[in-house]
Amino acid sequence: FNIIKPACDIATKFIDLDTKDILLLSSKPETEKKTWIMQRDLKQWFKNTNFGILLNNIAFNYPKYGTVVVKKTKEGLKMLNIHNLRLEPSSESLEKSPYVYELILMTKKDIEGMGGWDISKLEDKNRYIVYECYEYSSKGKKWARRFYADPFEYKDNKLKSIEAKINFETTIYPHVLLKEDKVDGLPYRELHWEKIPGRWLGFGFPEYLFENQISENEAENLERKALYFKALQIFQTRDERVGRNVLTDLENGDILRVNSEVTPVQKDNSDLAAFN
Repeated sequence: FNIIKPACDIATKFIDLDTKDILLLSSKPETEKKTWIMQRDLKQWFKNTNFGILLNNIAFNYPKYGTVVVKKTKEGLKMLNIHNLRLEPSSESLEKSPYVYELILMTKKDIEGMGGWDISKLEDKNRYIVYECYEYSSKGKKWARRFYADPFEYKDNKLKSIEAKINFETTIYPHVLLKEDKVDGLPYRELHWEKIPGRWLGFGFPEYLFENQISENEAENLERKALYFKALQIFQTRDERVGRNVLTDLENGDILRVNSEVTPVQKDNSDLAAFN
């Protein structure tokens, strides 16, 4: 009996934004014409980049996970699956984490289409796990960026380890360096429902209602057990000669000749209304 999903849906309804809610307003009368033209351009950009779908996805996942991360790409903004992010879990934000890794599943065609990537050492496979790694740098630009392919190894056709420390030269896991450079900032933007000291991940409705869901499950299971026993047809009698199963042996219209009454066992549960 899921009580978390309705709460998340209600929260989504309250925070849902549409592209029509984003308006440009001119601060001076002489800029009204330019602002109107910019508003038209902005609406067209919303359509070209599917920005409305992005807003819907953010509103849907924001209360559910407590954290939403959006990435700036050449194609526009896209929401990330936070399960594919690797960072210092106690960091206050992505900017304050000493490293940020993103796991990306790419095909061979995708990798070949990336300009400036060294693909000479790649094995001939159709799909690859690529890590986009950002590490804090105190010299020059703020972040050192590296792209690695397949930073893990297989054993008996099973993944041995996917959490390899790919930023160290002493790692025992094989990897292929595709590209290396430095950038001024991270391409990620984050949003948290509620912040908790000592951890990066936000606090969402599943954690709000965790204990409530456990209690609701216990009550629901007890109620269903009570209904199950109430639905059973059980009879009692003091006549020792009655040895038939009235549920399977009797037919409609049969007459029982007994020395003592055969009465149903009272199983009325007066507490069912209390479950509500």
